[in-house]
Amino acid sequence: THARVVAEPPQRWADLDDPRRRYRVFWDPLPPGTLVQLQQRVHGRWRTVQTDAQPGWTSRPLPQGAHFRLRTSEGRRWTPGLAAPPWMGPAELAQAVARGPALLASTVGDLDRDPATGRLWAATLGGGVASVAASGADLQIWTRWQGLPHDRAVAVSAEGGRALVGTAAGLALIAPDGQVTVWDSALPDPYVQAVALSGPTLWAGTFRGLAQVGPDGAVTLRLGPWSVFSLRPAQGGGVWAGYEGLHFIPDEPDASPLLEADARAAPWLPGERVYDILDLGAAGVLTASLGRGARLVDPQVPDASQGLPAYPPEGAYGLAAGPDGLWVAAGALGLLGPGGEPVGAARGLVAGAVWSVDVAPGGEVWVGTDRGLWRLRVHSPSLGEVGSEPEGSAPSV
Repeated sequence: THARVVAEPPQRWADLDDPRRRYRVFWDPLPPGTLVQLQQRVHGRWRTVQTDAQPGWTSRPLPQGAHFRLRTSEGRRWTPGLAAPPWMGPAELAQAVARGPALLASTVGDLDRDPATGRLWAATLGGGVASVAASGADLQIWTRWQGLPHDRAVAVSAEGGRALVGTAAGLALIAPDGQVTVWDSALPDPYVQAVALSGPTLWAGTFRGLAQVGPDGAVTLRLGPWSVFSLRPAQGGGVWAGYEGLHFIPDEPDASPLLEADARAAPWLPGERVYDILDLGAAGVLTASLGRGARLVDPQVPDASQGLPAYPPEGAYGLAAGPDGLWVAAGALGLLGPGGEPVGAARGLVAGAVWSVDVAPGGEVWVGTDRGLWRLRVHSPSLGEVGSEPEGSAPSV
């Protein structure tokens, strides 16, 4: 399933005029021991080029428009002929001018850190997802060339060496060995804008509802057709969902999904666009929303919440708890540190808008902006000095 062909991005401008390209062929992983035959069409005839192909099989340089097809060794039918799209997107063009590993899009919309590996994952709008070590080194990029279904990555969640990516054309699970599994037509909508990894369970918040993917890959609809803007695993199981307010969704499916007509009856912050959630356990649940800013929700009392006086009453998009307090990504207002102190151009962070924030175990602050991914070195708890530097290279920041 999800068999697809991707043309190699140009590595330099001169490659745009090269009539030959390498191609990669992807499909969802199959049971161990399953052999896949791969054929290429040459001069109008199909010729077998691999009898034990693996997802990500790469061809030699071939004329543009090369076609491929697949079948398992026990299969009776071949897939239809597959060809790479005839166009190049922003990520491919950015690759042509990038000097070494670099972000391939300027807007970083979502961040998540894998507690098992310490790597930070960043979703970019048009350049796939990036993964970077806690030290800031070893930047790795995942685009369609690495197996994603689309280069527009909207959301990312990382756990146990895996990364779950919400894209404009489906949900993608990147396994520790690099294999990618995709869900699209089984979801309420293929535009996935919020994701959460919770052990063997995957959560996909789409443009038209919430889906739960079980360990066997089966998809269950959990929320009816309405946009899910954020997801966060809850302490003790289940997830918190930003869905016309704040909802708690247990791991076990109810008898029927919550329908669109019921969405506005959210237990907390009804009707709000909740863009980020932090579960603090007994202390409550922190939310970042468009209309009511950063608020602390009491999960024991329906619609009980209180604002945080040090932070703006509206326009919050991302949250991170650090050793010195709360950090808030406040969109056009920039980054707000503990106590609501602004951290902007005066301290080296030059960005038009800040969409996400993450605090590493060592105290370093990572920021997703409309001008790339930044790492802030906090030299004192009072933020007396903050040295900031962009990660990656031009043109991404």
